Amino acid sequence: MSRTFAVIVELDDDLRTDAPASAIVRVARASERAGVTAVSFEDHPTAPGAGAGAASRSGARFGRLDATLRAASVAPITSSIGLIPVVHALYNEPFHLATQLATLDTASLGRAGWIARADPDPSIAARHGRGPLPASAADAELADVVEAIRGVWDTWEDDAVIRDVATGRYLDRTKVHYADFVGDRFSVKGPSIIPRPPQGQPVVFGEPGSAAELDAVLLDLTLPGRDRPAAHLNASTDSTIAGAADLPELLGRATEAVDAARTRLAPGTLIVVQLGFALDSAGLSALDRLADERHHTRADARAIVTGDPSVLVDLLTALARVADGVRLFPASLEPDLDELGRAVLPGLRARGVFHSPLAGDSLRTSLGLERPTNRFESVAPDPLASNAQTLEAAR
Repeated sequence: MSRTFAVIVELDDDLRTDAPASAIVRVARASERAGVTAVSFEDHPTAPGAGAGAASRSGARFGRLDATLRAASVAPITSSIGLIPVVHALYNEPFHLATQLATLDTASLGRAGWIARADPDPSIAARHGRGPLPASAADAELADVVEAIRGVWDTWEDDAVIRDVATGRYLDRTKVHYADFVGDRFSVKGPSIIPRPPQGQPVVFGEPGSAAELDAVLLDLTLPGRDRPAAHLNASTDSTIAGAADLPELLGRATEAVDAARTRLAPGTLIVVQLGFALDSAGLSALDRLADERHHTRADARAIVTGDPSVLVDLLTALARVADGVRLFPASLEPDLDELGRAVLPGLRARGVFHSPLAGDSLRTSLGLERPTNRFESVAPDPLASNAQTLEAAR
C-alpha cells in the first residue's frame, strides 16, 4: 500500500471517573467530523485516583468502563475513525482479550486497534493477586500475550462461515483450528468462539523495544536536556513546553529517535510519534490556558507544542517526512480538538501530507497496512475438524 500519515487523538488521557458516557460519544463524533485517522482511549489497571483506602475513607466509589468497552460504545455511532483502546495485557486472560478485541473490530466493521501495555508496577500486580515481575519478564509475558491473541484470531479461516441452509451447517469445520499456544506462564488451546475479525488481525501498537510482534510503535517526543517533568506545571517555566522557536529542535530530536528506532524494527513496522499540544483559541493563548488549568499536572516528559495552530501544522508537515503518524494528547480536549479540526487538519490536507479516512475504510487501510494472511490457511485439517467429521460419519 502507498505510504500514509496518520493523526491519532487521545480522547481520555486524564482518566476522569466522573465523565459520563455521553461525553465520550460527543468527542468521538467531533473527532470523526474533524477527520482524524483514529482516536485512542487511555486506561489503567486500577481505578484512577483510588489510593489505598481512599474509597473507604471518603465513601466515594471509584470505577469506570475499561478502555475497550469505551471504544466499543462509540463503534456504532462512528463510521470512519479507528478505535484504539489501551489494554493492560498482564491482568487479563489472553483468550478473553482476543474475543473482546475481535468483537470491537466486528462492531466497528474493521476499525479496531489496541495498544498492548505491560505495567510491572508491583502494587498493581498485588491488586490482581500476582507477585511482582521484573520489567524484562513483564515484556516477555506481553510478547506471549500478543502472540496468543494473534493465534486465536486466526483459528477461524476467513471462509469458515458458510451458512449452508440446505445442510443446516453454519461453518466448515475443516476451517476452524486449535491455537495450541504454550508460553512460559500460560497456554491457550482455542479455537475462538467467534469468527476471525474483519481486519484479520486488529492493529497492534506498543512501546519501542518491546519483544512483542507489533504493527506500530509509539515513540514519545521529548526535548533534549528537558527529560524530567515539572512537579507542577507552570506555563512560563515548564521544561516540556515548546513553541515555534523550538520546532527545529523538536524535529531534530524526532528524526534522530525515529531513525534509531527503525534500525531495531521489523520491516514495515509503523512509527507513531507521541506529543501533547495546546493551541491558541477564541482569543485565549495556549500558555494562559495551561497556567489556568488545575488538572494539568504531568507525570511524563512528553513535549507540549503550544501557540498558533500554524505551529503544529509546520511540525506535523515536517514529521510526515520521517514518521508514519502522530498520536496527539490535547491539553484541553474540546478547545484543542476544535482547533485541530478547524485549522490544523485542513492545513495538512492543503499541503498534501494528510488524508482523512473514508467511511467504510478499515484501520489497516487508513494506516497503509496490508491485511494479514491466516497462519492456518493451506494446512492439513486439525483434530477439531477431524473429530467432528468422525462423529458425523458415525451417525
